[in-house]
Amino acid sequence: LMGYSIPITDIKEELETMMLTETRDIIPEEERGWLGISGANVTSDISKQWGIPQGAFISSVTANSPAEQAGLRKEMVITELNGKSVSSMDDLKSYLSYYKAGETVELTVLVRGETEYKEKKFQVVLGTMEEAGVTANESQPQQEMPYNNGNGYSPFGFFPW
Repeated sequence: LMGYSIPITDIKEELETMMLTETRDIIPEEERGWLGISGANVTSDISKQWGIPQGAFISSVTANSPAEQAGLRKEMVITELNGKSVSSMDDLKSYLSYYKAGETVELTVLVRGETEYKEKKFQVVLGTMEEAGVTANESQPQQEMPYNNGNGYSPFGFFPW
């Protein structure tokens, strides 16, 4: 019989986070908060090939949406929502299903700079499509990003590095 031990100092922060995390229920669809973006998954393969951080790539931001009002722009990559890691659009959609319109969430977003991505935090007050004047059939679906077409162009635009 073998036993393992982990020093409490190694996991103290994680334990405190778990103890302070509020348990949430899934919100009925008609009450859920809406962010107002469409995007694509940045998989590990795409991340390696193009140097784009893994997460939820914003391919467009709906006019008058909570995302636009908070300052989110296309080509940013969402990596966290309220401290939870976001590695895909599916993660983001899943996490948002626990938040009502009117609630504020904090998004950790990577913004492309001259030579690298820089982390920035955004406070977003979730809204509804109706508040932004958008109908359900105008909202844009999630996309899967293709690989490059062989001429140096990526699905995300040209990258200088």
